[in-house]
Amino acid sequence: MAEWGRAGPGVLSRWSPGFSGNRSNRRHADARVRQFLGEGFRRRCEEEGIPDLMEMIADEGVTTTMEGLMEFLQRMNHPSLTMNRLM
Repeated sequence: MAEWGRAGPGVLSRWSPGFSGNRSNRRHADARVRQFLGEGFRRRCEEEGIPDLMEMIADEGVTTTMEGLMEFLQRMNHPSLTMNRLM
C-alpha cells in the first residue's frame, strides 16, 4: 500500500507551486519526511492560508493506529475533517 508520507518520487512535487491537489488533506507523514520538507513546507502552508498545518500532521511519534490518528485530527481540528469522504 502506497502512502504519501513515505519518501518517493512524488514527495517533493506535492509541495511544489504547480501541484493542483489539495494540500490540506495531508494527515500523516513520516517524521523524516516532515524534517526533510521543513521550512519549505511551512512557507507553502502559509502561502495557502494554513500556517499551522505542519503541526496538524501526525507522525509515528504521535500515533501508530488509525484510532489514534482520528483522535489527533479531531483534537487539532484538522481541515481534512470537513472534506468529503473518498471511501
